[in-house]
Amino acid sequence: MIISEQKPREEILEMLTDRKRIFIVGCAACATKCQTGGKDEVKEMKRELKKEGKKITGTIVLDPPCDERIVKKDLSSLPALKNSDSLLIMACGVGLQTIGNLIDRPPIPALNPLFAGTTE
Repeated sequence: MIISEQKPREEILEMLTDRKRIFIVGCAACATKCQTGGKDEVKEMKRELKKEGKKITGTIVLDPPCDERIVKKDLSSLPALKNSDSLLIMACGVGLQTIGNLIDRPPIPALNPLFAGTTE
């Protein structure tokens, strides 16, 4: 599993400066266990970005976002994705890269991967 931490809010907001319509993708595997990108964290990120004037077109927590088959199946059927100008990815770099390779919108990383490890 990849242990991660959330990027500072200021850094995330800076990366989203020119983005208006954002779709948030979380991770039901590693990031959920680390409490950095699971259901609760995605909900909190949505709330904070709305406060900053961003339109959140939708959210999903993939299980897991690093599995290309899951990403293709779950993201291809989401109409809200088509209304987004970017995706905020609350997953490790592997999930970010997998999604970025399959979706024609820029993926924006919300997490910093720290190391491979375990949680208790």
